[in-house]
Amino acid sequence: MYIFNLIRRIPSKQVMAAFAVIGLASQGFIATATEAMANEGDSDDEAKILFEDPMTGQEQDWQENWFLDGEEATLTSTPHGLYFSSGTEQGNNAHHAVLWTKQEFSGDIRIRFDVIRLDRRGYVNILYIHAQGIGEPPYVEDIYEWRDLRAVPTMSKYFTYMNALHISYNVGRPDQVGYIRARRYPRQPEKGISFGDTSIKPEYDDEGAKILPGKVFTIEVEKRGTKLIYRTLDGETKEVLKECVWDTTNNPENQTPRLLNEGRIGLRQMFTKRNIYRNFKVMRLD
Repeated sequence: MYIFNLIRRIPSKQVMAAFAVIGLASQGFIATATEAMANEGDSDDEAKILFEDPMTGQEQDWQENWFLDGEEATLTSTPHGLYFSSGTEQGNNAHHAVLWTKQEFSGDIRIRFDVIRLDRRGYVNILYIHAQGIGEPPYVEDIYEWRDLRAVPTMSKYFTYMNALHISYNVGRPDQVGYIRARRYPRQPEKGISFGDTSIKPEYDDEGAKILPGKVFTIEVEKRGTKLIYRTLDGETKEVLKECVWDTTNNPENQTPRLLNEGRIGLRQMFTKRNIYRNFKVMRLD
């Protein structure tokens, strides 16, 4: 099966942890790569595709399209997707990691990718959208320019020094109901805007759409005008399991800039998180 082929390509220090996932096969959680890829939609308008990465290249191919915050992560390109493991030390900020697109995107976009969870731990995955620095040196708009300051990717560096939209997903252990939450960075304490104030209401839960280990899910996000839409889909059938909708103007009125319309996309994994990603696509929305 797919998971056994994958294990042979994971670095030796990750093999024992990855084998824990194999134990889930008897529970019916493991989906084959060929089944999931066969269901990938073919209806996307090629003229609207801004970025496309199957994430299934040879070793190190991921660096052609992406760059990494965090020095404790493991990334391995396999024929079945990009294996991305954060650091293994719970509670150590150096063991968080963020994978960024080299390309920047502007305007209304749709983001879609497949994910296979390999961990059974808690903590959070985050999708960053239209991320740029706040524009005050050294936090210039091009976040690539100050990536060395994020070698230890502490969360506060992002929600203090970046303009970005944030979606938390894949939260908590598989047997827990987790939250799905949107935020609008940055906090601006000089304006009375705390980190708590960056949350965009409403908050959702992932009941009925839990990302379970070994199973393929598709994540789809649309940023359209002031609307932010998140969907979890079954990776094989493409059935929508959960849809969340936010109005990004439901942020403090004195937060600036008022709207975000340009920047990079990032995949954040908190310490101990492990996933496989593939079929990453960004499309322009009319």
